[in-house]
Amino acid sequence: MVITLTMAACMIFGLAVGWQWYFKKVKVRERFQEIEKRSAESRAAQDGFANLGSTGAGLSPTLEQPSDNLEDLPGKLNLSQTQPFSPQETPFHITRTVPRATQVEVLPLESAAADLARAEELLDRYFRTEEWEDRVALVWNPTRVRPLMENYYVSQMASDPVRGALVARGRFRVNGMEILHFSFSSTRPLGSMEIACRRMPGSDAWGLDWESYVGYGERSWAQLKSERPTEPILMRVFVRLGDYYNYEFADDQKYLCVRMLSEDGQDLVHAYTERGMELATFLIGELGVGNSAMKGFTVRVAYPPNAQSDSCLWLREIVSTRWLLDAEEMGD
Repeated sequence: MVITLTMAACMIFGLAVGWQWYFKKVKVRERFQEIEKRSAESRAAQDGFANLGSTGAGLSPTLEQPSDNLEDLPGKLNLSQTQPFSPQETPFHITRTVPRATQVEVLPLESAAADLARAEELLDRYFRTEEWEDRVALVWNPTRVRPLMENYYVSQMASDPVRGALVARGRFRVNGMEILHFSFSSTRPLGSMEIACRRMPGSDAWGLDWESYVGYGERSWAQLKSERPTEPILMRVFVRLGDYYNYEFADDQKYLCVRMLSEDGQDLVHAYTERGMELATFLIGELGVGNSAMKGFTVRVAYPPNAQSDSCLWLREIVSTRWLLDAEEMGD
């Protein structure tokens, strides 16, 4: 009898200790999740998103932690096709050098559960589709984007960016565009790789905004540097003010330098505009003198005739302080 009572007491004590350990572990896990969520929100508030532009000026996006179903999606696209392709470029005349202001509104995710499920299913299908031709149907505005995808994958011989775990997701309205925004850990200069999904016109379906996802430019960086085009070329870049003055742009009293990194952070050029011009004033206000933080811009750049270097060129226009473009910024 005494032995039975002793064993019962030991079992009760063991269960009590076990449950106490379990609930303590759960609380620790919840605490780490809250820390990671706050860290994501802090990064967004401090550095902004390439897709959304600066998140300053009172904007503090509320980001939800993701479910697990997107964290281990298949790897990036690999292509073996190397046929040359020269897309037809639409001539244009730059009528302004600085962009319109970006209006960003934070929208609640709770009321968009069905849309979020559709967007996550879209991403899962996109990442599981190997050939770029088969991915065209999954992107937003496929008629516009198909020739850009052919240029990117075939002529530039580029591939999709490498992504890590899903860090956060949010819902926004950017210049009137409703988007579902997914942020993955990444080796990109801002530490994140972003995907924006946009609602297809007249439909409940969503499409991946492919141009902002890959950081599309009209030339690869190797092509840009080798061809040295004198007509403005659209590129998506990470920017901050620089201090390199050389070749045609050696006069630091005349020119303002902008340091530009490629979408993967592996290539670098310095772009210049004349001080005192609207473009220079905008850059100083947007980037801040002495500020080392980078931002994602969509720009047009061009080399001077007979350029002395492939690393120094003109900044002709800031199309947007985002990689995600609206219809007016696209010229549609």
